[in-house]
Amino acid sequence: MSTLSSTTDISTGKEAASSTDLAIKAYVRPTLRRAHKHLLLWLFCGAEFMDAFIASALFPAINVLEKDLDISDSDITWAFSAYSATFAAFLLISGRVADVYSAREFTLKSTALSLVY
Repeated sequence: MSTLSSTTDISTGKEAASSTDLAIKAYVRPTLRRAHKHLLLWLFCGAEFMDAFIASALFPAINVLEKDLDISDSDITWAFSAYSATFAAFLLISGRVADVYSAREFTLKSTALSLVY
């Protein structure tokens, strides 16, 4: 017998669970197979690698940009900051798109698209 407020169903004679009991029993921890766990691990590692790779892709080009465009060190800092801000803005937008639509489909399609280009 539950210590919470419960009622007895007259037709069956069984105790009816309160809404608190149902809420506690409603949560079931999902289980994943080992293969799915490894797939998710590799997918997240790949996404993190792509994130770091894209964010740092401008570093090798800094010296070339300074020479070709004949700009100073302080001006190249602005170019790098603009690149980073644009990357961050698109990261936020893509996160919102993944929230609105299926995150799985969006992740797979965007990873495939980034691998193609």
